[in-house]
Amino acid sequence: MNIVVFGGSSSIAIAISKKLAKSNLKVFHVSRSGNLPGEVEHNCSKISSLKMDLADENQSLKIWKDLISRIEIHSIVFAQRYHGDTENFLKMYQCDVVTPFKLVEELCRFNKDVERRIIFFTSPGGRLVLQSQNFQYHATKSAISIMNKYFASGVIENLISNAICPSSFVYKSRAEDFYKKNVDYFKRVSSAIPSRRYTQIDDIAIMAEFLLIRAPNTINGLEITLDGGLSALDHSNIINRFNPLDKKP
Repeated sequence: MNIVVFGGSSSIAIAISKKLAKSNLKVFHVSRSGNLPGEVEHNCSKISSLKMDLADENQSLKIWKDLISRIEIHSIVFAQRYHGDTENFLKMYQCDVVTPFKLVEELCRFNKDVERRIIFFTSPGGRLVLQSQNFQYHATKSAISIMNKYFASGVIENLISNAICPSSFVYKSRAEDFYKKNVDYFKRVSSAIPSRRYTQIDDIAIMAEFLLIRAPNTINGLEITLDGGLSALDHSNIINRFNPLDKKP
Protein backbone atom coordinates (compact mmCIF):
# COMPACT_ATOMS: atom_id res chain seq x y z
CA MET A 1 0.00 0.00 0.00
CA ASN A 2 1.32 3.45 -0.97
CA ILE A 3 0.38 6.49 1.10
CA VAL A 4 1.17 10.16 0.53
CA VAL A 5 1.61 12.36 3.61
CA PHE A 6 1.60 16.13 3.17
CA GLY A 7 3.09 18.16 5.97
CA GLY A 8 6.84 18.61 5.54
CA SER A 9 8.52 19.36 8.87
CA SER A 10 5.25 19.25 10.83
CA SER A 11 5.71 17.05 13.89
CA ILE A 12 2.31 15.48 13.21
CA ALA A 13 3.18 14.63 9.60
CA ILE A 14 6.56 13.23 10.64
CA ALA A 15 4.98 11.02 13.33
CA ILE A 16 2.37 9.72 10.88
CA SER A 17 4.96 8.89 8.21
CA LYS A 18 7.10 7.02 10.75
CA LYS A 19 4.09 5.15 12.14
CA LEU A 20 2.93 4.06 8.69
CA ALA A 21 6.43 2.99 7.68
CA LYS A 22 6.65 0.80 10.77
CA SER A 23 3.47 -0.88 9.54
CA ASN A 24 5.44 -1.85 6.42
CA LEU A 25 3.70 0.67 4.16
CA LYS A 26 5.39 2.74 1.46
CA VAL A 27 5.18 6.44 2.35
CA PHE A 28 5.78 9.52 0.22
CA HIS A 29 6.49 12.40 2.58
CA VAL A 30 5.70 15.70 0.85
CA SER A 31 7.32 19.04 1.63
CA ARG A 32 7.98 22.32 -0.13
CA SER A 33 11.73 21.71 0.01
CA GLY A 34 11.64 18.10 -1.11
CA ASN A 35 13.98 17.15 1.74
CA LEU A 36 13.15 14.55 4.36
CA PRO A 37 13.27 15.80 7.96
CA GLY A 38 16.15 14.22 9.89
CA GLU A 39 13.80 12.22 12.11
CA VAL A 40 12.33 10.60 9.00
CA GLU A 41 15.48 10.29 6.89
CA HIS A 42 17.33 8.22 9.48
CA ASN A 43 14.30 6.22 10.53
CA CYS A 44 13.14 4.05 7.69
CA SER A 45 13.97 3.24 4.08
CA LYS A 46 10.26 2.91 3.30
CA ILE A 47 9.82 6.71 3.34
CA SER A 48 10.60 8.70 0.19
CA SER A 49 10.59 12.45 -0.27
CA LEU A 50 8.44 14.38 -2.71
CA LYS A 51 8.68 18.10 -3.45
CA MET A 52 5.40 19.95 -3.83
CA ASP A 53 4.02 23.35 -2.82
CA LEU A 54 0.24 23.16 -2.53
CA ALA A 55 0.01 26.93 -2.85
CA ASP A 56 1.00 26.41 -6.51
CA GLU A 57 -1.91 24.47 -7.98
CA ASN A 58 -0.59 24.04 -11.52
CA GLN A 59 2.83 22.79 -10.49
CA SER A 60 1.32 20.52 -7.82
CA LEU A 61 -1.07 18.95 -10.32
CA LYS A 62 1.75 18.37 -12.79
CA ILE A 63 3.86 16.56 -10.17
CA TRP A 64 0.81 14.69 -8.88
CA LYS A 65 -0.30 13.43 -12.29
CA ASP A 66 3.18 12.13 -12.96
CA LEU A 67 3.27 10.31 -9.61
CA ILE A 68 -0.13 8.64 -9.86
CA SER A 69 0.49 7.61 -13.47
CA ARG A 70 3.50 5.58 -12.28
CA ILE A 71 2.46 4.43 -8.79
CA GLU A 72 -0.85 3.26 -7.35
CA ILE A 73 -1.58 5.65 -4.49
CA HIS A 74 -4.12 4.28 -2.03
CA SER A 75 -4.40 6.98 0.61
CA ILE A 76 -3.55 10.61 1.31
CA VAL A 77 -2.96 12.44 4.58
CA PHE A 78 -3.30 16.22 4.38
CA ALA A 79 -1.42 17.37 7.49
CA GLN A 80 0.04 20.49 5.88
CA ARG A 81 -0.53 24.04 7.02
CA TYR A 82 -0.03 27.23 5.05
CA HIS A 83 3.09 29.05 6.23
CA GLY A 84 2.90 32.21 4.14
CA ASP A 85 1.28 35.55 4.90
CA THR A 86 -1.77 34.67 6.99
CA GLU A 87 -3.54 37.76 5.69
CA ASN A 88 -3.35 36.37 2.14
CA PHE A 89 -6.67 34.54 2.16
CA LEU A 90 -6.43 33.33 -1.44
CA LYS A 91 -3.03 31.71 -0.96
CA MET A 92 -4.04 30.08 2.32
CA TYR A 93 -7.27 28.77 0.81
CA GLN A 94 -5.40 27.53 -2.25
CA CYS A 95 -2.88 25.59 -0.15
CA ASP A 96 -5.26 24.07 2.37
CA VAL A 97 -8.48 23.63 0.36
CA VAL A 98 -8.41 24.13 -3.42
CA THR A 99 -5.27 22.18 -4.36
CA PRO A 100 -6.03 19.25 -1.99
CA PHE A 101 -9.53 19.07 -3.50
CA LYS A 102 -8.07 18.92 -7.02
CA LEU A 103 -5.51 16.26 -6.04
CA VAL A 104 -8.18 13.98 -4.58
CA GLU A 105 -10.37 14.38 -7.65
CA GLU A 106 -7.45 13.62 -9.95
CA LEU A 107 -6.43 10.53 -7.97
CA CYS A 108 -9.94 9.10 -8.11
CA ARG A 109 -10.01 9.28 -11.91
CA PHE A 110 -7.58 6.36 -11.93
CA ASN A 111 -8.85 2.81 -11.35
CA LYS A 112 -12.21 3.62 -9.80
CA ASP A 113 -12.54 0.08 -8.42
CA VAL A 114 -9.78 0.70 -5.86
CA GLU A 115 -10.82 2.03 -2.45
CA ARG A 116 -9.02 5.24 -1.48
CA ARG A 117 -8.79 6.75 1.97
CA ILE A 118 -8.27 10.40 2.82
CA ILE A 119 -7.46 12.06 6.12
CA PHE A 120 -7.81 15.80 6.57
CA PHE A 121 -6.68 17.79 9.58
CA THR A 122 -9.09 20.31 11.00
CA SER A 123 -9.06 22.58 14.03
CA PRO A 124 -11.39 23.74 16.81
CA GLY A 125 -11.21 26.98 14.80
CA GLY A 126 -13.40 25.35 12.18
CA ARG A 127 -16.41 25.68 14.47
CA LEU A 128 -15.33 28.05 17.27
CA VAL A 129 -13.55 31.38 17.33
CA LEU A 130 -9.93 31.18 18.49
CA GLN A 131 -8.75 34.60 19.59
CA SER A 132 -5.21 33.83 18.47
CA GLN A 133 -6.29 33.30 14.83
CA ASN A 134 -7.72 35.57 12.14
CA PHE A 135 -10.85 35.18 10.04
CA GLN A 136 -8.95 33.64 7.14
CA TYR A 137 -7.78 30.80 9.37
CA HIS A 138 -11.31 30.07 10.62
CA ALA A 139 -12.86 30.18 7.14
CA THR A 140 -10.22 27.83 5.77
CA LYS A 141 -10.62 25.31 8.59
CA SER A 142 -14.40 25.38 8.18
CA ALA A 143 -13.99 24.66 4.48
CA ILE A 144 -11.76 21.66 5.23
CA SER A 145 -14.49 20.23 7.48
CA ILE A 146 -17.06 20.56 4.71
CA MET A 147 -14.66 19.11 2.14
CA ASN A 148 -14.24 16.05 4.35
CA LYS A 149 -18.00 15.53 4.50
CA TYR A 150 -18.36 16.16 0.77
CA PHE A 151 -15.85 13.46 -0.14
CA ALA A 152 -17.47 11.06 2.35
CA SER A 153 -20.93 11.58 0.85
CA GLY A 154 -20.50 9.10 -1.99
CA VAL A 155 -20.03 11.76 -4.66
CA ILE A 156 -16.88 9.81 -5.61
CA GLU A 157 -17.20 6.03 -5.59
CA ASN A 158 -14.91 4.02 -3.28
CA LEU A 159 -13.65 7.09 -1.46
CA ILE A 160 -13.50 7.05 2.35
CA SER A 161 -12.78 10.38 4.01
CA ASN A 162 -12.31 11.30 7.66
CA ALA A 163 -10.79 14.18 9.56
CA ILE A 164 -8.75 14.45 12.74
CA CYS A 165 -9.14 17.51 14.92
CA PRO A 166 -6.24 17.74 17.39
CA SER A 167 -6.73 19.56 20.67
CA SER A 168 -5.59 23.14 21.13
CA PHE A 169 -3.39 21.55 23.82
CA VAL A 170 -1.06 19.16 22.02
CA TYR A 171 2.20 18.45 23.83
CA LYS A 172 4.98 19.87 21.69
CA SER A 173 8.50 18.56 22.31
CA ARG A 174 9.94 21.83 20.99
CA ALA A 175 8.15 23.62 23.84
CA GLU A 176 9.55 21.32 26.54
CA ASP A 177 11.61 24.11 28.10
CA PHE A 178 8.49 26.25 28.37
CA TYR A 179 6.62 23.48 30.18
CA LYS A 180 9.52 22.98 32.60
CA LYS A 181 9.76 26.68 33.36
CA ASN A 182 6.00 26.99 33.79
CA VAL A 183 5.14 23.86 35.71
CA ASP A 184 2.12 25.45 37.40
CA TYR A 185 0.63 26.43 34.04
CA PHE A 186 1.25 22.93 32.67
CA LYS A 187 -0.38 21.26 35.67
CA ARG A 188 -3.38 23.59 35.70
CA VAL A 189 -4.08 23.05 32.01
CA SER A 190 -3.63 19.28 32.37
CA SER A 191 -6.02 19.22 35.33
CA ALA A 192 -8.69 20.99 33.25
CA ILE A 193 -8.63 18.20 30.66
CA PRO A 194 -10.84 15.23 31.64
CA SER A 195 -8.11 12.74 30.66
CA ARG A 196 -5.69 14.81 32.83
CA ARG A 197 -3.06 15.03 30.12
CA TYR A 198 -2.18 16.88 26.93
CA THR A 199 -2.83 15.16 23.61
CA GLN A 200 0.41 13.54 22.43
CA ILE A 201 1.69 13.55 18.86
CA ASP A 202 1.75 9.73 19.01
CA ASP A 203 -1.98 9.74 19.86
CA ILE A 204 -2.61 11.50 16.56
CA ALA A 205 -0.36 9.14 14.58
CA ILE A 206 -2.11 6.10 16.07
CA MET A 207 -5.51 7.47 15.05
CA ALA A 208 -4.30 8.23 11.53
CA GLU A 209 -2.91 4.73 11.10
CA PHE A 210 -6.18 3.23 12.35
CA LEU A 211 -8.31 5.26 9.94
CA LEU A 212 -6.08 4.46 6.98
CA ILE A 213 -5.47 0.74 7.34
CA ARG A 214 -7.52 -0.79 10.16
CA ALA A 215 -10.88 0.98 10.36
CA PRO A 216 -13.89 -0.50 8.55
CA ASN A 217 -15.09 1.62 5.66
CA THR A 218 -18.30 2.34 7.55
CA ILE A 219 -16.22 4.86 9.50
CA ASN A 220 -16.65 7.61 6.95
CA GLY A 221 -17.23 11.36 7.14
CA LEU A 222 -16.24 11.69 10.79
CA GLU A 223 -14.28 14.51 12.36
CA ILE A 224 -12.57 12.88 15.31
CA THR A 225 -11.51 15.24 18.07
CA LEU A 226 -8.48 14.20 20.11
CA ASP A 227 -8.63 16.46 23.16
CA GLY A 228 -9.04 14.15 26.13
CA GLY A 229 -12.72 15.07 26.50
CA LEU A 230 -12.21 18.83 26.73
CA SER A 231 -14.76 19.59 24.01
CA ALA A 232 -17.37 17.52 25.88
CA LEU A 233 -17.37 20.00 28.76
CA ASP A 234 -19.71 22.95 29.09
CA HIS A 235 -17.79 26.23 29.30
CA SER A 236 -18.82 26.65 32.91
CA ASN A 237 -17.03 23.43 33.85
CA ILE A 238 -13.76 24.79 32.50
CA ILE A 239 -14.15 28.26 34.02
CA ASN A 240 -15.05 26.83 37.43
CA ARG A 241 -11.84 24.78 37.49
CA PHE A 242 -9.89 28.02 37.37
CA ASN A 243 -12.12 29.86 39.86
CA PRO A 244 -9.77 30.99 42.67
CA LEU A 245 -12.71 31.33 45.07
CA ASP A 246 -13.59 27.66 44.64
CA LYS A 247 -17.23 28.69 44.85
CA LYS A 248 -19.81 30.67 42.91
CA PRO A 249 -22.75 32.89 43.92
